[in-house]
Amino acid sequence: RRPLKSKPRQGPDALQRIGVDTISGMFFSQIVAFFIIVTTAVVLHAHGITNINSSAQAATALRPLAGPFAFTVFAAGIIGTGLLAVPVLAGSAAYGVADALGNPSGLERKPHQAKVFYAVLIVASIVGMALNFTAIDPIKALYWSAVIKWGCGGTDHGRDHA
Repeated sequence: RRPLKSKPRQGPDALQRIGVDTISGMFFSQIVAFFIIVTTAVVLHAHGITNINSSAQAATALRPLAGPFAFTVFAAGIIGTGLLAVPVLAGSAAYGVADALGNPSGLERKPHQAKVFYAVLIVASIVGMALNFTAIDPIKALYWSAVIKWGCGGTDHGRDHA
């Protein structure tokens, strides 16, 4: 296959393939997330925990599966999630700010072609990492960042600013 810009006729097939990939991936990820939530709720409720206020309480849900290694497994999961989430959230912020300002955006562009995008990407990554060293509650921060993201509305990430 060639890039869509050089062979635009393959666009409809590529779009269909991307659509199937996206829908199936989202479907299965949501099924897995649902069962993680249900399993966690059942285990925590059985131990009398109905309100999670700390990561230690959340790690308790892994005790039946991981035993004495529950906190280690939970920590590995949190680190893995952070390694996945920080670039995604930073990229989302970079796309949002660059698009809102009408500037070019996208990782396929060189830094000198999308200065605002890359500046926000770098700053958001640094801020995300720096938050680990503050007293800010990460659960509340995630909640309020989702509220702010929802309040800002969507942007057209597919828009070409060339």
